[in-house]
Amino acid sequence: MLFAPLNVVSCYTFLRSGLTIERIISGVKKNDYFGCAICDENVMYGVPMFIKSMEKIEKKYLVGLNLQVEEESLCLYAINEQGYLNLCYLYLVLMLLHVYQIQSYFLRYLLQLD
Repeated sequence: MLFAPLNVVSCYTFLRSGLTIERIISGVKKNDYFGCAICDENVMYGVPMFIKSMEKIEKKYLVGLNLQVEEESLCLYAINEQGYLNLCYLYLVLMLLHVYQIQSYFLRYLLQLD
């Protein structure tokens, strides 16, 4: 079937989903999906296991990050390795803001770097 769920939220999004990576993979195999995309909210902890599992069953995959910024939701997906690195960079900036409560002027400086 040429269908791929593009906004799967895993158990790594705290209190939003109970789907483990194994259950996501078994659902993809059971329903014979073309592929799948994981898009957790403000975290990327499940990405390595997801990629490894999808490659093992030889299905296409996308990696995404659902950013919550000022009460708005923004889903970003990586289509190549550079896109994945950009998602990791955005995730790092988000964590710095959250954990260290960095001021917004420093965030603007970070985002201007190449």
